[in-house]
Amino acid sequence: MVKPVARSPNVGMLKLFLGLFVTVLVLEMGLRFGSFVTHLFFEHRNLQSIRQKGTYRVMCLGECTTLGQYPRFLEKILNSSNKGIRFKVIDRGMIAKTADILSRLQVNIDKYQPDMVIVMMGINEPGGRSSGGVLSTPKTILLFRSLKIYKLAMSLGSHIMAKSEGKQFRQGIASSKVSDSNLNNDSVNKDLVQIRKEQEEFAAEERIYKDAIERNPDNYSAYMRLGWFYKDQGKLSEAERIYNKGIELNPSSDFAYMQLGFLYKDQGKFPQAERFFNKIVELNPYNYPAYVELGWLYSKQGEYTRAQQIYKYAIELDSNRDPAYMQLSWLYKEQGEFSKSEQVLKDAIERNPGNDIFYRGLAEIYNEVGNYKLSNIYSGKVINLGIEYCSTAAKDNYRELKHILDERNIKLVCVQYPMRNIEPLKRIFKEQAGDMVFVDNERVFKDAVKKEGFKKYFNDMFAGDFGHCTDKGNMLLAETISIAILLEVANN
Repeated sequence: MVKPVARSPNVGMLKLFLGLFVTVLVLEMGLRFGSFVTHLFFEHRNLQSIRQKGTYRVMCLGECTTLGQYPRFLEKILNSSNKGIRFKVIDRGMIAKTADILSRLQVNIDKYQPDMVIVMMGINEPGGRSSGGVLSTPKTILLFRSLKIYKLAMSLGSHIMAKSEGKQFRQGIASSKVSDSNLNNDSVNKDLVQIRKEQEEFAAEERIYKDAIERNPDNYSAYMRLGWFYKDQGKLSEAERIYNKGIELNPSSDFAYMQLGFLYKDQGKFPQAERFFNKIVELNPYNYPAYVELGWLYSKQGEYTRAQQIYKYAIELDSNRDPAYMQLSWLYKEQGEFSKSEQVLKDAIERNPGNDIFYRGLAEIYNEVGNYKLSNIYSGKVINLGIEYCSTAAKDNYRELKHILDERNIKLVCVQYPMRNIEPLKRIFKEQAGDMVFVDNERVFKDAVKKEGFKKYFNDMFAGDFGHCTDKGNMLLAETISIAILLEVANN
């Protein structure tokens, strides 16, 4: 009797892996073919969009330098161009990092159906503002991430997690309160924004918070989210009323005071805003952001000595954070006290030698006083530190964003921040840069600042060589972007 030959375990494993490989290969080929067909479909749709809808839709992505900033001027400029096209500008800026912006891209595309996407992002990345030692992603991992099947799996996973988190969040807000410490975390704000974006009708979201309040009239967390919702919708009087109700419910929490402070600040009601930020530091003497906001409010009201004192106190409170240094330096510079402005940044560099924001600030000071030699030296120090336009993670997210838009045949326009050189932004895309639209805001802003002063175009100097734009700055930014858009539309 012939004994059966035992199958080698290695042969079985080999067949298993071979089968898996073939399966993955077939799925990958199918997904790529489907992507090609989808690309053709969206190309046809976009070519017909102006004729069918009569509107060319431009979606703006970015951080706090986009949200509520230049997009509000861009639409008006585009529609006054007399090109026979009606433009619609959609502001999807968010106070977040590039990964958060990228995570919302597919949802925003599906919801707003843009013909073009404008993006200006990267300044909020940790690696973009200090040397940091960010490691590059291994090529093998990047190759694996480029597979369609990997992206499909990640997309499905994110969708399932988002559904689950959204359900848990809605259940949680209806039945419980959130601690004050959690209310001061950025993650809560992101949860709120995430829920708002997932609702097709804003009324449905409003109903969630109102139902929670009806079930529990003392639900402080629901009031805070409802106030945020109203503010986001531009219903400022409703937001004010809700935040004041939150203070009645919990007068010892600084969160509602903070939101009211920002609400009044955004409306230019500086004395009212000051009152609430002062209340915050009374409740919590270690609240660094509140001191920085108070310094800004004092400076806007011409109380420069008080502003200087408050910034110096904030620096003593936390010498590792940059906002107070930058605001104090900016304040001295705007008063013409360049030597004091210079010294603040040199002190900051001594304590934080790896933070590029201080080197950029010094370069800008020397440039403004005409000391171009020192300006070039400090600009060179930024390069020598190995500090680029943005972090490795941000670069990867830029490339992934372009890949997604290419598949949908949506034109990408990359905007460089005011005062910054365009070349580092172009280097992110290497050989693809020739097929893209870039908006250079270096020379136009430097010339404008040299002629009329920094304060005419920026409210602060949080990034070292630029800050949040004034209305005039946002208008100039919108004008440079509009030129690129109109040229692109005319050429197609």
